[in-house]
Formats: sequence, C-alpha cells, structure tokens
Amino acid sequence: MATRRVRPALEYEGIILDPPAFGRGPKGETWKIEEQLPELIDTMRELLSDKPQSFFLLNGYAAGYTAQSFMQLVESSFGNTHAEYGELQIAEKGSERVMSAGIYARFRK
Repeated sequence: MATRRVRPALEYEGIILDPPAFGRGPKGETWKIEEQLPELIDTMRELLSDKPQSFFLLNGYAAGYTAQSFMQLVESSFGNTHAEYGELQIAEKGSERVMSAGIYARFRK
C-alpha cells in the first residue's frame, strides 16, 4: 500500500501517529508496519511545521519493535536533536507493579 504524497502547503504543529501492526485497505491493499512504517514517518516529517515546539509522537504495540527501534526510525527521518523514547506503562493502584501498554518515540523542534 503506497503512502499518499502530501500537499506542500499542508503542515501541522503536532502529529500523533498510532499505526496498526497490520491492516487491509478498501481495495485489498495490505499494510505491514515492518515494511511501510519508514515511508510513513518520512511523510510525517514533510507535514510537520518548522515552528518551535512542533512535535511528532509515534506510539505502538507491534511485537516486532522495541522502543529503541522506534526511536531509530524517528531519528533517521527527523534527526536526533530533541528525541526520546520509552515504554508506556500502567501502574497498579497501591502497588509498585506496572504493566506494559506499548512503546513510544517522540521528536520536538
């Protein structure tokens, strides 16, 4: 499934991306995160404004990715000036135990 090209005048100061690991389009196209995520992130870079404090956040649950691999994808497209990554967690009330709820990578200008 090809990523749509963006119009040059279209830009955003914040983008939150939560792509599925796998999906099918209306015409039977197949989306596989491990194959198409790099191109999608490059497209998001084209859409992100150059204004200070603009940000891009990539959230995910894909079993084949780690938070660090998400970060490396974001760095390869956006650069690593203001980038970070980590694990999303849900804390159990009244306990120190936590449950993993996904991973993230974030870039801000």
